[in-house]
Amino acid sequence: MKIDLNEAKKKIVEFIRMQVDNAKADGAVIGISGGIDSAVTSYLTVQALGNRRVLGLIMPDSRITPEDDIKDAIEVAKELGIRYEMIDIAKIHSCYMKFLERNKMAEGNLRARIRMSLLYYFANLNNYLVIGTGDRSELLLGYFCFDEKTRALTIDGPKYFHQLRADDKLFSLDFSTGMIREASLSNVYLFDYYDKLHVFKSENYSFAVTPNHRMIMKDKYGLLRFIRANEAKDILSLVPYIDDENKTLNEAKYRILRLSWVDRYHGKVWCPSVARYENLIIEHDGKLAISGNTKYGDGGVDILPIADLYKSEVRALAEILGVSRRIIQKQSSPRLWKAHKAEDELGLAYSKIDRILELYFDNGKSIEEASAAAMVEVEKARQVVERYDKNEHKRKMPAICKVR
Repeated sequence: MKIDLNEAKKKIVEFIRMQVDNAKADGAVIGISGGIDSAVTSYLTVQALGNRRVLGLIMPDSRITPEDDIKDAIEVAKELGIRYEMIDIAKIHSCYMKFLERNKMAEGNLRARIRMSLLYYFANLNNYLVIGTGDRSELLLGYFCFDEKTRALTIDGPKYFHQLRADDKLFSLDFSTGMIREASLSNVYLFDYYDKLHVFKSENYSFAVTPNHRMIMKDKYGLLRFIRANEAKDILSLVPYIDDENKTLNEAKYRILRLSWVDRYHGKVWCPSVARYENLIIEHDGKLAISGNTKYGDGGVDILPIADLYKSEVRALAEILGVSRRIIQKQSSPRLWKAHKAEDELGLAYSKIDRILELYFDNGKSIEEASAAAMVEVEKARQVVERYDKNEHKRKMPAICKVR
């Protein structure tokens, strides 16, 4: 679906302003990489808050970050007239690696986590919100949510997602004791979803969840751990549920988890966050069970203003905002290791990736139909679509400004 980018710009600017005001924050901090996403997000944030309330962090690793990226990041900050700090994370990363085993992928992700920690350090120092820069092309790759018929059990009874409020008291399973405890709801994230739902049903429990959803299982050693729904369907596992006769909610009982069927679903999905225990009691189809929730951490931010825009739409919006032509034309790269290019890692140009994701997720096309329309090999299209099923490190789902 084509969207009006000028209208989207207005919505995003207002979204940023409202989120910062509602949080009673004094401003915002953004990681500026010299790439297209952070540049566009910085421009929009300054339009929302003014340049005096925005802090840019430029956090290269001097051993691998190209000099051009650093120059472009500084240019964005100076063009916008915002305060900025330059922090070379090379020494911080080196300190970690004195005690850790070498691994290219893990070290790359460690760099991202170091940057996240620094963003939150400065956010806490200044009473700022951390503004995320991820776009839809990146963030479509990981949902773990419930369908809209699922309710969370609160001390006031079951509630649908639209009835929940921050700090509602829920019930969670304490892994260390096996007992049910009260817990506070941190947030609820809501998305439009057009894809598979895994449905698990028995006389004791009922779940309708996205494939990456974090189910709780008890393993053969009696230990509780999380497992993805699409993995749980293939192994013998015990899932916790609440017996109808257990009115006091003291402890969970367990039954074998079995996949009943897979649905094609088009509607809202919602992802609760219960920070302390990372799980909650839910009610679905009249049965009470316990399931995992959205895990805070990897790539943690407070809001994601451009997460409903595909990469190609971000580039088009950059033209409207007047972002440097050099940044607009630059190939996307997270710079998690030397010569790291996102498109090389994915094996396709973002224009092709966007087309596949739009056809599959937004228009409900099959992988075969999407590959034909995008003029991409079926196996390449399948790899793009299945990536969300593999990327556990991209599961944090902050508030998203909906523009479509």
